[in-house]
Amino acid sequence: MRDGLKTAVLFLAGFAVFYLLWNVFWRSVFFSFDTIGVFWTVVFLIWLPALPSVLRYLFAGQKKAGGLRTEPSRVVSDPALSIQEPVKGEQKLCGRLSDVKEAPVSPQTSASEARATVDGAASFATATADEFVSLVSEVKGLDERCAKGWNRSKEEWLAYRKLRRIDRSAARQFSEVVGHSSDDDIGLVPDIDRFFDRLCGMYLLGDSQRRGEIRASMEHHRRLMGNLHNYAARAARRLRQGGDADLLLKGLAAVSIDDDRSCQSYASVLAGLYVAALHAGIDPSPSFRAVADISSTEPSGIRAKLESFEGSRDFEIFVGASLSRHAIRE
Repeated sequence: MRDGLKTAVLFLAGFAVFYLLWNVFWRSVFFSFDTIGVFWTVVFLIWLPALPSVLRYLFAGQKKAGGLRTEPSRVVSDPALSIQEPVKGEQKLCGRLSDVKEAPVSPQTSASEARATVDGAASFATATADEFVSLVSEVKGLDERCAKGWNRSKEEWLAYRKLRRIDRSAARQFSEVVGHSSDDDIGLVPDIDRFFDRLCGMYLLGDSQRRGEIRASMEHHRRLMGNLHNYAARAARRLRQGGDADLLLKGLAAVSIDDDRSCQSYASVLAGLYVAALHAGIDPSPSFRAVADISSTEPSGIRAKLESFEGSRDFEIFVGASLSRHAIRE
């Protein structure tokens, strides 16, 4: 679009210059200026001082757009290598803890009902301050392990892409080899799941200040925060495979902690949690509303998506299609 606008501006500028010169020099020979010629001459003289600014804006925008490259994600067989980096671009920041407000309870769910949904989870226990500090102290180490896994995955993907241009069969063999590398951090995903299981439990039973602290703890550890998406998806899979019913709330809590800051789409994850709950015989609606009620009220956050998920287009696409396939199989 910028290229087309730039071309149009340059064309108009050239036409205006030509028309001005034609009127000034050619028509001056006959001592006559028609009304249209005078009008366009005045317009050009008024617009001329702004021409350098317009050209700088167009060329600066072209340079900025051309200087940003994004790499597609690569799927590998080992989950430890599938650590995702938050998408480059504008980041949605949480802000100061004092700016994180307690969300008002929606009309559909009273405060007592929302709290009862969370308090009814048997596996959750209210954490002490020392337990919270101890858990948060693990954030840096896990973030570094996530960064290491992501960087290794990126290097392998670039090598695979380069090799694929030369020999596709060799590239397939290379992919199989790196998929079973001895350098993989095999324990990373289980460690992440154990960490987020505990963190999400604290988040669900914490007060507004504690939840704000938990969201803020992820702010400067974006490699780990990017794995909240993966954790929520795994929670849905574990629930569908017969896992504890509390996994629905934990998966939704992970979505709430991310608060839409990692710039990853949670549509399929929310749908996975919703469908997994239905398969487990759980009504997911109260859990979605309860977690929405304790989420941040930041305008760019996830709260509105949780509240309106059942009436959204994403629900129709992902949940509706899944339920239709299930009905056909039955």
